[in-house]
Amino acid sequence: MSSSYLLNNAYVKDTTLCDRSQGVYFDIMKGMKRHHGFIIASIGICLIVVAVLSYRDNRIQAYAQVTKIIELDNQAKDTTNEISVLKQRVSKHMNSSVKFSLEAKYERDSKAAKLAIVQLPFINIDVYKEGAASCQPKSDSITQAKCIAAYVDSHPDKVKPQSVPPKLPNKADYSYDLQSPRWTWDTSGILGLTGLAVTLIGVSLFAIAHTQSKIKALPKIGSSSTKPQ
Repeated sequence: MSSSYLLNNAYVKDTTLCDRSQGVYFDIMKGMKRHHGFIIASIGICLIVVAVLSYRDNRIQAYAQVTKIIELDNQAKDTTNEISVLKQRVSKHMNSSVKFSLEAKYERDSKAAKLAIVQLPFINIDVYKEGAASCQPKSDSITQAKCIAAYVDSHPDKVKPQSVPPKLPNKADYSYDLQSPRWTWDTSGILGLTGLAVTLIGVSLFAIAHTQSKIKALPKIGSSSTKPQ
C-alpha cells in the first residue's frame, strides 16, 4: 500500500470528521430559539446582581469590623488581633477599604506621656501607660493622676531609669488607611466575571437565533412568490 494512498485516506477521514462536526454545530444552532438565549442572558444578569450585592456587603462587613475595633479601644482593650483580621479581610476582598484611628488609645498614651514628662521625666514611660490603662476611666485628671502614681508606686520592679526623657506619641501611628485591591477572587469577583461571561453568551445566542429566524422568513429564490406575474 503506497504512502500517497494512506495520506489521501487520512485526509478524507479528517475532512469527513470536520464536516460532521460542522454539521452537528449547525444542527444545534438551528434548534436554538431566541428564548434560549434570553434565558441564558437572564441567568447571567442575575449572577451580576448577586455579585453587586456581595460587592456592597464587603464594605459593610469591613466597617462592622472597624466598629468592633473602636468599641474595644474605647474599653481600653487590646485590638491587635482584630486589626490583623481586618487587614487580612481587606487584602482579599474588593470594596473593603477603610480608614480609622484609635483615638482612645492615643489619648491614653498621650496622657501617660505628659504625666511622665511633667512628674518624672526620666522614668520608663511603659509603666505609666499601664497605669493609665488600669485607671480608666476616672472622673477628673487629678484623680487619674493620683491613680497612676499609686500604680507606679506599687510596681517598683517596672520602674527603670531612662537615658532620655519620654516623648509624646505620634498620632499617625494610631491611624490606619487600609486599601483593598480593585479585583480579587472573592465571591463578588467570581460571580461578576461569571455573570458577565454568561450574559455575553446569552446575548450572542439570542442574536444568532434572531438572525436565523429573519433568514428563514425571507422568500426562497425560485419560489412562486418571487416569479414575475
